Amino acid sequence: MSAWTPMDVTLRGLGLVAVAGLLSQCGLSGAGGKESYTGIAPGISAPDAISYLGQTYTVGYSAANKNGVVVEYYPAGESPKQWRQMLALRRIDGPSTPQQQAASMAAAMRNSGSGTETSTNGATHEIDFTVTKAGGPEFNLYRYDPSGTAVRSVQYAAVVPKENLALGPGAMRALAAKHRKAVMQTAFPEVNRQ
Repeated sequence: MSAWTPMDVTLRGLGLVAVAGLLSQCGLSGAGGKESYTGIAPGISAPDAISYLGQTYTVGYSAANKNGVVVEYYPAGESPKQWRQMLALRRIDGPSTPQQQAASMAAAMRNSGSGTETSTNGATHEIDFTVTKAGGPEFNLYRYDPSGTAVRSVQYAAVVPKENLALGPGAMRALAAKHRKAVMQTAFPEVNRQ
């Protein structure tokens, strides 16, 4: 690929491709892309930290190119290389809608064998699913909203602790319900180009 696409950024957050492979495949380290593993990359307007459910998340990764902007936030002690929770804010430029973004993610997850749950609230579309990773199941929730000519996205991801797995499927449903409500009700900042 000569430049990353919105789905590439989505898959990066899921950990389905290695960071190094993604950077070379998606052209973030070339083709006009800018990225940073230490804060906000040049040309991106975003806060250094955000609060979610009483916890502070700080920037651990950011990137931008002609297709959009992504800024990933992690709790204290976590990073892009090793994390249990992550929030990602995205701006996806180009001709798409929140509905199209959610449908594309749902199709990708169905093709990978993951079940999905979707909901719509006006122009806002949400999708959540769990993928299996080496460290344990990873719960993901995406919210897509219109933002002028772009789509803005919020992602919450969490590696499910093994002690929660012993509690059975009810624990996963409770985790999903808690974050579904919180992500839909939280007023997250937008990320943009400067």
